[in-house]
Amino acid sequence: MGALSNIDPTAVAVWASAVVLFALIAVLRAVFKLNFSLLTVLALGLGIALSLVFDGQVDSLNLLGNIYINLITALVAPLIFVSIISSITYVGSLKKLRSIGLRSVGWLLLTNLIAIVMTLGVAIPLHIGSGVKLVDDESTAGFLTSQTAPLDQVILNFFPKNIVGDLSGNRVVSIIITATVLAIAIVSVGRQKDVSVVKRFFEQTKDVIYKAVGYVVELTPYAVVVLGAT
Repeated sequence: MGALSNIDPTAVAVWASAVVLFALIAVLRAVFKLNFSLLTVLALGLGIALSLVFDGQVDSLNLLGNIYINLITALVAPLIFVSIISSITYVGSLKKLRSIGLRSVGWLLLTNLIAIVMTLGVAIPLHIGSGVKLVDDESTAGFLTSQTAPLDQVILNFFPKNIVGDLSGNRVVSIIITATVLAIAIVSVGRQKDVSVVKRFFEQTKDVIYKAVGYVVELTPYAVVVLGAT
C-alpha cells in the first residue's frame, strides 16, 4: 500500500489519455491513410485539448517530449556531417564545387540580409523593445557580459579544434567546416588514387543515418501530442 499511495492519480489518467490519443493517431494513420502534415496538425490540437482537460497538469508527459527532442538533437550533427561529405564527393569536381560553394554563400548572405531588413522593418515602426529597463546590478551585468564576445573570438569559435567535441556539442558551423575540408581532401586525393571505398563508406553511412532519422520523424505526430500538451 505504501508504494501505491505515492502514485499520482492525475498522472496515471494523463498517461492513459495520452495512450488513447496515440492509438487514435495510429488508427488514423494506418486505416484512413491521413496525410502526415494534417496528422501532425491534428496531433497538436489533441495535445492542447489534453492539457485543457487536465487543467495543465500534464507535466508527467515531459519525459516523452524530452526523449523525442533528445533523439532529434542526437541525429543533427552526424546527419549534417555525412550529408555534406557525401554530397561534395558525389559532385567530384573541384571546379564545380567552387561554383556551387560561391553561389551557396551568396544565397546565404542574401537571405540573411533580407531577414535583417524585414526584422528592422517591423521592429523600428512598432518600437519593439522600447520602455524595457534592465536591472542595473552585478548579476544582470555578469549575464550580459557572458553573452557577448569579441569579434575575433566569435570568428575563432567557428573553426573546429576537436571534431568529436564539435559533434557531441552540435556546433554546426564547425561541423560544416570540418566536413567540407575533409570532403575536398577526398576529392583531391581521388585524382591520383582510388577512393571509392571512402566514398562508399560515407554514402552508406548517410543512408543509415537517413533511415534512423526517418524512424524518429515517424514519431513526430505522437511527440507533437505530448509537446502540444506540455
